[in-house]
Amino acid sequence: MRIKNPDWPGGYAHVQRNGQKVYVIEREMTVDGKRHRFHVSTGCHSLEPALKQLARFEADPFSYHRAGGDLRAPLLLTADMLVQFHDWQVATGRTPKYARETFTWLKKWGKLLKGINLRRLNLSRDVMPVLDASNAGARRCLMASLKTLGHWLRTERHELTTTEDVARDLKLPQSDPAKRKKDVAHDIRAVRKVLPRLKGVYRDALLFQWATGAHVSELERFVREERSRLVVFDKPERLADGTKALAVVSFWHKSSRKTGELHDVALTRREHVDAARRLRQRGKLPTRTDLNRTLYAACEAAKVPRMSFVMRHTVFTRAAKRGVSEERRMKHAGHQNANTARRYVDVKLPLAAIPVEKL
Repeated sequence: MRIKNPDWPGGYAHVQRNGQKVYVIEREMTVDGKRHRFHVSTGCHSLEPALKQLARFEADPFSYHRAGGDLRAPLLLTADMLVQFHDWQVATGRTPKYARETFTWLKKWGKLLKGINLRRLNLSRDVMPVLDASNAGARRCLMASLKTLGHWLRTERHELTTTEDVARDLKLPQSDPAKRKKDVAHDIRAVRKVLPRLKGVYRDALLFQWATGAHVSELERFVREERSRLVVFDKPERLADGTKALAVVSFWHKSSRKTGELHDVALTRREHVDAARRLRQRGKLPTRTDLNRTLYAACEAAKVPRMSFVMRHTVFTRAAKRGVSEERRMKHAGHQNANTARRYVDVKLPLAAIPVEKL
C-alpha cells in the first residue's frame, strides 16, 4: 500500500505486510531528449537514512543503487530468486499447489532465459518465440508465471521498472467458450455406486465434498489449518436460515481469504459429520494425484464413467434440479455474485419461482 509523507520528497512510502514502511524513490526526468522513469526502493524504514539515499540518487540517478554499485546491474532469473518468489506466494495466501506450479513454469523460463538480463528482456526476441512454440495450455501457464514474477519484482522488490517489465503488456488468452459450457456435473447414481468402493480418507474426502460443495483447495485447508473449525451440536439445532443442522464446518473459502472471514456450511447428516471429524483428526490429506488415482480405480471397479475429486458442479446442479433457490445455493457455496453461482449449475432452469428445499 502506498502512502504519502510530506517530509519525503523522493516519491512515496510503501507499507509492507508486516506494517513497516519502506521509502521508495519515484522520479521522471528527460535527458538528451529521452524520458526516463526511475522507481527504486531505498530499503530504508525511517526518514533520515532515506533522505541520505535520495541525495545519492540525485547526485547520479543512472548509477544509483541503495547498496552501492550500478542500478543497471544485470537482474538474472536465478534459483535463489525463484525460491524467494515461491516463499512470498505461500506467505501471501497462495495455495502451496499454485505456488509449486508457478515455480515449475518459472524454472522453464530460467533455462530458456539463462544469462539474460531481465532488465534488458526483449519481447519479440526472447519471449514470443518461446510462447509461439508452445501449445495453448503451456503458453497460458508460461505467460501467467512470467507476468506474476514481473509484478513481484516491480511492486514488492522494486528491482524492475514498469518499462523494463515486458511481460506486463502480455494479454492472457481467453479460455475456450465451448469448454466453459461443458457439463461437468457427475451422475448422482454413479457417485452412489463409487462411494462403497472407497475406504478411509478417500471416502471421507468425497463425503465432505458432497456435503459442502467445497473446492479441493478448501477441503485441504479444512483438514490442515488450525483456524478451520468443526462445531458438533449435542442435539440438532435449527439455524437462522431454517436448516436443522447436526454440525457446522468453517473453512477459508477462496473469496473469504481476502476478507479474513471463515465460510460456514451446515452438515445435516451423521455420516458427513463423522467424515469431517475424522478428516480434522487426521490433519493431512493424500496428494491430489493419489486422491484422483484412487477415485479412478473405484470408478473402473464400479463400471461408471471416470470422475475426479471435484464435486462442486455435481452438488449445486443436483440442488438446482431439486428446487433449491438460487439465494440458498449462493449462501451454501459462499458466492456473492449470482453469475458465479450459475457457473456451477449444468442445467437450464425455468425462471418461475420454485420451492425452497434443503441441500
